[in-house]
Amino acid sequence: MMNEIKLIALDMDGTLFNNQGEIAEKEREILKKATEAGVAVAVATGRAYSELPIEMLSEIGIRYAITGNGSGVYRLPDGLNIYSDCIDTEVVCEILGKLKRMDVYYDIYVEGKVYGEPSVEPLIRRMDMPEALHEHIFRTRNWVEDLPAFIKKSGKNVEKTTINFALLEDGTYQGREETAHLLDHYPQVQYLCGGYHNWEFTRTGVTKGTGLKFLAERIGVQMTQTMACGDSENDLPMLEEAYLAVAMENAMEEVKTASDFVTLSNEESGVAYAVNRFVFGKV
Repeated sequence: MMNEIKLIALDMDGTLFNNQGEIAEKEREILKKATEAGVAVAVATGRAYSELPIEMLSEIGIRYAITGNGSGVYRLPDGLNIYSDCIDTEVVCEILGKLKRMDVYYDIYVEGKVYGEPSVEPLIRRMDMPEALHEHIFRTRNWVEDLPAFIKKSGKNVEKTTINFALLEDGTYQGREETAHLLDHYPQVQYLCGGYHNWEFTRTGVTKGTGLKFLAERIGVQMTQTMACGDSENDLPMLEEAYLAVAMENAMEEVKTASDFVTLSNEESGVAYAVNRFVFGKV
């Protein structure tokens, strides 16, 4: 018999959100029904807290957000940080200093906000992603002249760093391999692709899976009562930790292989289908 699910963790882009960046009505209805039945629902994302559609998520009963690939956990809708696991300041400043000499876009996640440098802003339009994401980046970044100086002066800790690359005419991504080679020299951080051929790095050992484990313990849920849904590489640790791992039909093959069940795609309300099946026992 399937264990009773008490905590659901949902990736956002490509999972909870359709390709227009919206939460479909079927998802809204079933998640509201689940939360009203006492099931805790969290989004688990590479995004920072400030990038979340707080009102939209809160309306359907979502009360927690695992952000920055697990480096921060926040409560909705008041934005209270209940957990953070940040990168060593000296290490991240050293890496940022080297990124400055490369023709790549980079930004940092600090206390739920995202900071970038004006010098890399022109690269945004050259990044291989939907125009809506370009606009999202312009809208949500806080621009400071020098990120390492900002970190040192403010005394703030960095949750995650994102690096994006311009698409070249030959189909390769400018500086992507060189950046991976750079990060390979720092065992204190780990990196992966969060989407659109980028690199995202956190402190080594920090994942969406560690964020899920923290949240389950915090709210008194056993890991055997957890379910996770995802589609990308950064979802794998969360899917491995959850009792029930659900991959979207549009997920990477590696994600499907690692999961217990493959649901419908994000364009076909795959999250709603999975919740209906495994929480309410309806096929």
